[in-house]
Amino acid sequence: MDKRVAHEIFVKNLTGSRSVEVFYVIACCAAFVFIDGLVRCLFRLQRPARCPTDLNSTEFQTKFDFLVDLVAITLPMLCIITIFSAWLPYVLQACFLIAAALILIILSLAPRKNSLGGSSGVDANDALHGPSIESINRSTESLLAQGAVKSINRSTDGLLAQGAVKSINRSIDGIVAQGATRQSINQAAAVASIERMIISQYRGTILLLTSLTILAVDFSVFPRWMAKTEVEGYSVMDIGVGAFVIANALVAPQAKENEKSTLRMLRKEIGECLILMVLGAGRFVSVLLTDYQAPEAEYGKHWNFFCTLAFVKIFGRLAVVFVHPRHLAVFGIGCLFLYESALHQGWYDFVVDGNAAIKERHFILDNLSGLSSCIGFSALFFIWTYIARELQTKRTPLSLLQYGVMRCLYSFALMMSLQFFPLPSRRLANTSYVLWTTYLAMAFLSALIFSRLLLIYLDQYVQDIRQAEVARTKSIAKKTLLFVDTLLLRIPKDEEPLQSAAYSPGLLAALNFNAMPFFLLANILTGLINLSSDTTQASHLSGFLILFVYAATLTSFSEFLFKLRVKIPLRLPSFSALSTVRPKRD
Repeated sequence: MDKRVAHEIFVKNLTGSRSVEVFYVIACCAAFVFIDGLVRCLFRLQRPARCPTDLNSTEFQTKFDFLVDLVAITLPMLCIITIFSAWLPYVLQACFLIAAALILIILSLAPRKNSLGGSSGVDANDALHGPSIESINRSTESLLAQGAVKSINRSTDGLLAQGAVKSINRSIDGIVAQGATRQSINQAAAVASIERMIISQYRGTILLLTSLTILAVDFSVFPRWMAKTEVEGYSVMDIGVGAFVIANALVAPQAKENEKSTLRMLRKEIGECLILMVLGAGRFVSVLLTDYQAPEAEYGKHWNFFCTLAFVKIFGRLAVVFVHPRHLAVFGIGCLFLYESALHQGWYDFVVDGNAAIKERHFILDNLSGLSSCIGFSALFFIWTYIARELQTKRTPLSLLQYGVMRCLYSFALMMSLQFFPLPSRRLANTSYVLWTTYLAMAFLSALIFSRLLLIYLDQYVQDIRQAEVARTKSIAKKTLLFVDTLLLRIPKDEEPLQSAAYSPGLLAALNFNAMPFFLLANILTGLINLSSDTTQASHLSGFLILFVYAATLTSFSEFLFKLRVKIPLRLPSFSALSTVRPKRD
């Protein structure tokens, strides 16, 4: 049998699995990010002499970021979609146990480091809590005197380099208005806002998971229930394009604008989408020239993922010409209602198999699945611009906690509502698919919010130990009670800067910095590996090793460019859009 035909049979007629199994994968990814943050927190406590204590320093990131992220995020993520895919509930339970063990270790090590005092040449406050206000003030003035712009950019995950100066200036103005000191102003300039970091982690995780699965699906070690479904159903790969649309909506300019767009802005958006159109055309030509396997039922004969992203971006800007940005969610729900009505009136059957009997073919009929699904993906984009608008106004830990709780409740409600709808179809992006991807994305964002706040409160607890002189006691139970008391009673309500950048995975920031080049390289490597070998015949061991080398190559590429601050001008919407004015609060 021809290799191309054998490969098409290998990935065809798949029905997916249960929704809960896809949820396990997403939950495990969120747990990996949290464990990565705990490892960083533990390392800062355990090795204060080698790890610089000021937040602006890059020594920790440049020496240990890649290894920590590879072991805590990349490798576990690869394992859950290959060799550990049959034991996902147990993997999730193991993640909870590991996280609990790391928290207990941090609680037990905190007094030991405090009792050391200044024996290691590091201030006890700095060794426990990271940078104090005074140390940040001293380090900031020193770095500015040395012109260490790259160091400051690194500590804020590259946000300063991408135009986040206005946001920091607003934070500084708010602090000055509250009568803060110069040290607090320096601290505000040294840390990134937490909601940006949560969005960065979401986008980076989706990029990494999608890039791993597009190659893993060609190996037998990848379970078939995770591969894309033929028509409808639940699978890990089915959430890919929807998750990308949500990632774009989270940083879309429409989520921050308060006025309708002009035709000039529409023309500018079309110009920015030219690169996506070129990539879409290039993929079609490369598939045609290399006789590469690409099922036409997925998008169509000429249509592909890049074309869908370009259409959603252009239509998203066109809609704002006629609809106020604050009303995009209502507009999206209306589009989804009309689209679902058309599907129930026979459009669903016509797209799936009804148009095959038509002999006269043209561009629309050849790409009916891709063109039709763009309506559903656009509705998903509109809905998530409203969710992003809400998230970007949450500036305090308490407001973020409330936001996370509400998103968690909404996610549960959407999950329960899925039983009243037909199976989701990625091929048509029906209402079930929009609800399903929204429920998973909300659950994932809620998990990232809770884990990030927990890291901040854990850091605050360490400072409370020092202030209350609880470090002399040897009872972990008492320290745990104090930590719970910190969570429940010491929720800060002011807009003080949050020291969360120190616990943010550098890999996810690197992926955001060069998002499109990373994904493009993943597609190129996937094609080269498939053309050079018969991946479907590879053993589980050899397939896993190839995937690991592939993952290490991709992440090394991103980390290398991020370290050198080299940004390749092929990108998805990035955080440069976040430098615009925030939406006014009602």
